[in-house]
Amino acid sequence: MEKIKSFKNNKAILYTLLVAFCFFYTGSAYMSQMYLLTDYYGDDVVDLITSGLNYLLQALGITIFIICIRKWPVAFRRKNTFIATLIAGIPLMAIMLLSESGPVIVIFGSLFNLLVGLYFGYYLTFLSAFVGVNDIGKSYGFSYAVASVGTYFLTVIDGSEFLVSDSVVYVYIIFAVTTIMIVYCGEDLPILPTDDILISTKKEQSIDSEGDSVNIISENEHKTVSVNIMSDIDPKHASAIKKNFRWLVVFILIMSFVSSIGSGLYLSLPGTSNANFTLGRAFYAVGLISAGFIIDRSRQLGELITLASLTYPLIATSILYNSENGTVAVCLSYLFIGFIAVYRVVSFTDLKKDSSCLLPFAAFGLMLSRLIDVAVTVIFFYVQIPLIAQLLVSTAIYSILLVLFVYYMIGKTPKEQPLTEENLLADFSKKYNLTARESEILSCIRDGLSDSEIAEKYFISKSTVRFHISNLLKKTDSGNRVDAVRKLQMHR
Repeated sequence: MEKIKSFKNNKAILYTLLVAFCFFYTGSAYMSQMYLLTDYYGDDVVDLITSGLNYLLQALGITIFIICIRKWPVAFRRKNTFIATLIAGIPLMAIMLLSESGPVIVIFGSLFNLLVGLYFGYYLTFLSAFVGVNDIGKSYGFSYAVASVGTYFLTVIDGSEFLVSDSVVYVYIIFAVTTIMIVYCGEDLPILPTDDILISTKKEQSIDSEGDSVNIISENEHKTVSVNIMSDIDPKHASAIKKNFRWLVVFILIMSFVSSIGSGLYLSLPGTSNANFTLGRAFYAVGLISAGFIIDRSRQLGELITLASLTYPLIATSILYNSENGTVAVCLSYLFIGFIAVYRVVSFTDLKKDSSCLLPFAAFGLMLSRLIDVAVTVIFFYVQIPLIAQLLVSTAIYSILLVLFVYYMIGKTPKEQPLTEENLLADFSKKYNLTARESEILSCIRDGLSDSEIAEKYFISKSTVRFHISNLLKKTDSGNRVDAVRKLQMHR
């Protein structure tokens, strides 16, 4: 029992396993559907269904998750809701893989992939909520690597015949049940400030950004709290956070476009026909894990390497153009693709540092990437673009990305400022990953304001004030409010 309790309390391991098993399950089922469809449709149509329709529905599923958890947070933050969606997906998956009709495989595959989008939203939000910001890259990179390699090895068992056999359905059911058990061992998502929340009378539990649980105050009656999505953020910082969000959207869209077109360039060349893709998949796992470690070590270094890695498709194309064996090029390509795969997730999971309101957007980068994959798939299905034109477009777009990135980094470079009380508080808050609201409340505590005065100043309830105080005390490892203020004053 002690070992089980210890396992449940080690949230980083628990939610790393959640991502690994869930992606192993859905990624393998996706591959099975793709192989089955080749018996009914041509390669171009299969590509349009799997990389077009399915990815579009996955993006829609992520969008539905974000909308639902913001609109009905009390219901959708529950782990039981996630479990219900996992259970609902099992019969859809089974019908999809056991059917002998092409249209049925497509229809039930579409419904299943819509749920897969919800799964992405859930498990990335759980990962963001319960794994610290300095470990989330390693956690996601490792889990994605294990799942990706596992999925690939299933495709080579018995010449991929196992992947389209009836027996594989039982394997996927085991994966699904294992995923459900992992979710059950975990916790609900934290209570998030959002629009028109109906809070129950029961005592709830929430978490801080590092995954430590704290109790919030019980209310005597049901209460509707109307809070804007940026409500726990200082108004003067809200515009900066929104600006950063917009920059991330632009970067991920352009990076995904360059990566998607670039991969299509060299993978379509004759040199890849003799490439060892099994070895390439191993390099993909190395790339994912390496990206996780590097990005966790330094976000800025991770951004630079990710940006630099996008030049490789252009280099690989020139290498493969006159090459008979493209194993080296393919392996290095997979290695670098791992960086964009990790960066597109970590860049949005990091938003929780600015505000817990932004936690549901953990899968937003993946959603954007899926939309770009859909766009590129549709374009290449209907339009035959010459190789030289693809190279020119990729180079031009990458150049734009490079200019935007330099401009963005210049804007992020901190300028020398005198050590005022405001700057001291900002530096202290950054060190301990305090949200803007927690920083404001710490400032009020320093100034001697009571809970009632703080609540009145920011138009929030006293229980919300105490909730934020509990979070900041845990983050700063302070025994009480006086201790927290003392640490702030000694932070010079």
